[in-house]
Amino acid sequence: MRQNIITPTVRETHDMNVQQINLTPDHAQQLLDTMGANRRLSQPAVQRMAGDILEGRWVDNGETIKLNHGGRLIDGQHRCAAVVKAGVSIPIIMVKNLSDHAQDTVDIGRPRSVGDMLTIQGHAYASQIAAVAKLVILYDAHSDQVWSPMIAPSKPEIVTFANGHIELLELVVRDARALQKRIPARVSDYGAFLYLAYSSPYSVEAGDFHNGLLSGANLQDDDARLQLSNFIAGRSYSEAGGIWPTQRNVAIHIKALNTYIQEQPAKKAWFRRESLPMPRIGG
Repeated sequence: MRQNIITPTVRETHDMNVQQINLTPDHAQQLLDTMGANRRLSQPAVQRMAGDILEGRWVDNGETIKLNHGGRLIDGQHRCAAVVKAGVSIPIIMVKNLSDHAQDTVDIGRPRSVGDMLTIQGHAYASQIAAVAKLVILYDAHSDQVWSPMIAPSKPEIVTFANGHIELLELVVRDARALQKRIPARVSDYGAFLYLAYSSPYSVEAGDFHNGLLSGANLQDDDARLQLSNFIAGRSYSEAGGIWPTQRNVAIHIKALNTYIQEQPAKKAWFRRESLPMPRIGG
């Protein structure tokens, strides 16, 4: 019986050189100037990394910046661009003298999500906590504009926020999951609303609002909780189509709570079109 023999592909190898250095903005720009073909630079990613550097969230985790045997940058363009944008040096590990083929195997693994990071830390409902934390950060920082990838918080920023507010985040996720058993509320959207409401001066009213929405019993036709419940049960609440539906849903929840706080009759439609800035709790 004939055996199939696989002949390995022989590729050029070089002796690697590993250095731990302080990457300055000038050096980072020099490396970028050496770069040839590479994937397209993501400005939102650069913005998030630069923000992490300036806010002290940057951690040297052992990931390397890589140069080929000709001194050309083959991995690390976003980190270099972030250092240039931030104007601040960071410690890095640099690997030099790599094969030209090394670039073919860079960044092909599965990246860790914020949910993965929080799961490793031992938190339950980690992905939902991460989603709620992201929306709260966006609301606090950008309630006057439509949320987009350009202004999205970085993964370290979300993890830092989540760890600093984990008890409240776990509470609102549990409450949102409880509501989801009765009506198809999105845990991320409703959870972010609850976080904002529970941490506001109207936390007592927010608790009554949530309990009434959760029970759904003895609500009048013009009760904000009934109108919100009907909206959540409708198609427009869960419709696909980009970032705005999530932002709009958070705003609708706030408008419903404000109507309840002010003891006003509820409208059947609070938010048919984009409306900025987003409402404030109690406003």
